[in-house]
Amino acid sequence: MNNKRLFVAITDKCNLRCTYCRTGKSWYDSFGGRNINKVFPIEKWSKIIDYCTQHHISKVFLTGGEPFEYERLNDLILFLNSHNLEVTIFTNGLSNKNSLFYEFIRKNLNLKINIFLSVELNTNLQKKFKKNILPIQFISEINKLSLPLNIKFVLTPQMINLNDSIGESLEWWSQYQIKSIRFQPVVPVVSKSFELSNESICLIDELIEIKKNKSFGDHFLRNSFEYLDSLKKFILSKELPYKLIEKCPAKENINFMDQIGNIYNCKSLYNKNDKKKCEEVFDLNCFCFLK
Repeated sequence: MNNKRLFVAITDKCNLRCTYCRTGKSWYDSFGGRNINKVFPIEKWSKIIDYCTQHHISKVFLTGGEPFEYERLNDLILFLNSHNLEVTIFTNGLSNKNSLFYEFIRKNLNLKINIFLSVELNTNLQKKFKKNILPIQFISEINKLSLPLNIKFVLTPQMINLNDSIGESLEWWSQYQIKSIRFQPVVPVVSKSFELSNESICLIDELIEIKKNKSFGDHFLRNSFEYLDSLKKFILSKELPYKLIEKCPAKENINFMDQIGNIYNCKSLYNKNDKKKCEEVFDLNCFCFLK
């Protein structure tokens, strides 16, 4: 089975300024750059096709910035699908340009498109970190269009003292037609207040219990037991998850292309020494790719 994927940052524009994201003077990866309003030029779309053909890639993930802020997004999707490439869009679901996408999909129901939504666990966290409301309207529209919807929650210490437990929040989310949910540790950039510490272990323990109880089915929570246990050990003692590192999909199956067509791997994306072994440069960033 071919699991090779190409992530393409098609724009630096974003409609939000999330507290822990690529804002201000600090950037956690090479997609951030320093110049605002970079967009992927139409004349370089063919570079995506050439790269995918050369490396036998069938899945393209569009990211940013916010992909829905890219003015030619719909045309790019058609272009990629016409070359038999399956498209996944990473989005916050709150762009005011979303309605153009809905209409586009209604006219092109045969397209291969998946949605990965980055959102906070509840209304209070969404307001705190994203300074906005939960994208419920977007979720409802995606459900109506029958597009596969996956959700990513950022795991932060601020979840510890929530009024509702993680399980209760997931119960609320389960009313929507969500294919799967994944929790991912935040990569601290601006402030260490977002960094997971020993006090955050209770959050991982709760996720492990939810996974054990199969409260939402076998595949609703995508984080594996091995992933959760490894994250817990890494936070407590910096113990490296060698087995997960060995089968990490980013090592051979994932590459990245920025807004001007430069190619990165998982090390160069985070400005790490490309010549060192994974275990020598392993950090919380790596949990973005582990399963």
